Amino acid sequence: MKQISEVDRQKMRQYGISETSKTLYWYNNYCYEKLQDAINYAQLDAIRGVKQPEPPTMSSAK
Repeated sequence: MKQISEVDRQKMRQYGISETSKTLYWYNNYCYEKLQDAINYAQLDAIRGVKQPEPPTMSSAK
């Protein structure tokens, strides 16, 4: 996650700018904004017999 400088934070306060984080879901090197999309593709791969990827470890999930 990108760090916001104090100067930029001051400008955000000055102009009433807010921030939010966005959850993304990763499956087999693809990124999805909707969890259901990732699940759908994983299920399709399982039906097709595609080898399922190993779940990420805490050190690789940065």
